[in-house]
Amino acid sequence: MKKLTIFLIILTSAIYSCRSNELKGNLRYDFTTSGALGEDCFQVIISASPDAELKTMAEQRESAFIKAKDSISAETEKQLLIYYSSSKSLRPDDIPEETVNSLKKKSGLYSKKGIVEQEYYQLDNTVILVYRIFNNGIKNEILNN
Repeated sequence: MKKLTIFLIILTSAIYSCRSNELKGNLRYDFTTSGALGEDCFQVIISASPDAELKTMAEQRESAFIKAKDSISAETEKQLLIYYSSSKSLRPDDIPEETVNSLKKKSGLYSKKGIVEQEYYQLDNTVILVYRIFNNGIKNEILNN
């Protein structure tokens, strides 16, 4: 019985530690901020317009969505560098080259870890994707580069 109790405690702890990160309070509903949302989440806002020659709403939305999904990596890199420079009160051109290279490398890894939290369309069928990257300590990893 004692071994079973110990096993259940360890199992419960392991399962609890593997739970997904959740944003607390109003941050959960913040779909406009580009940058860190708390210590463990970085949010990227991606927008893409449909191809002009497409006629139907479905074709336009599909086109815009594919463009947005294809630009996740580039947008993550861009918005991560903007977040870093604004947090450090630097112009983007003033970031040291080794820091830029390190942030670009990290953004490539981060962009593969995220999820599309929200997807919505404007009247012209432009898509807006809210892409959230959950990683323990991501804010500090970015700022302490």
